[in-house]
Order: sequence, then C-alpha cells, then structure tokens
Amino acid sequence: RLFMAELLLQDPYVSHIKEAWAKRNEENVLFLWYEDMKKDLPGTIRQIASFIGKEISDEDVSILVEHTSIENMRKNPAVNKLKKIEKGVYREGVPTFIREGKSGGWKKYFSDELEKEFDAWLETHFAGTGIQFKYE
Repeated sequence: RLFMAELLLQDPYVSHIKEAWAKRNEENVLFLWYEDMKKDLPGTIRQIASFIGKEISDEDVSILVEHTSIENMRKNPAVNKLKKIEKGVYREGVPTFIREGKSGGWKKYFSDELEKEFDAWLETHFAGTGIQFKYE
C-alpha cells in the first residue's frame, strides 16, 4: 500500500508514467512493457537497436540476452541495489528490486482484497489516459 500512497523511493509513479505516456509518440521516446520484453527479449533488443538507429548482429543480440538475464542482473551492482542494502536503505533479507524476473509475480504478494483495491487505484489514477497495463 506504500506504492499506492506514493511513499517509496522511486515515486512519484503516477505522474512519471503519465508524463512518459503523453510523450510516447515523440520521435525520441520508446515506450516498452516489461511483459513484452519477457515474451520476446531478442525482439525487444532489436526494437531498441532500430529505435536508436543501430544495426545489431544475431551474435550481439545473443550476448545482450545473456548479459540481461535475471542471473546476471542479480550479480550486477548497478542493478541489484546491494550498495543500498549495505547503506541501510533496504533491509537485508527483504525482497529488493530484483525478485524473480517474471511477469505476474505480484500475484504471490496480493490478496484478492488487495488486487481489487489496486485495480480501483489504477482506474482512479489512469482513467482517460488510454494506458492498458499488462499483467502477464
């Protein structure tokens, strides 16, 4: 519920997403969904390369797929937030930024009641934007 109250370090979420969504058709903005990336990471890498005007070989795509695997993300200090755990921003043993590397993992943490509350929160904050959130 801290997320819905926008009391997390990464906030403000709602205004951030709305601002990005409003600019999604600008030539220098590429809006990606995590769920789409998980379904087709090589395709997403190619889409990003094309967006920035770069050609990319199949070998480079394979290297990037391996580099961005969940196992490597967990080892990467730029991503795994280990420094923040060491500084006390996150408590040791508490799930941090990287959990399972799968879409839909939120279902393990949401009760039916919380899911309904979150759906209502999304509707309230994103009504009229046209954003269609993906869950799997």
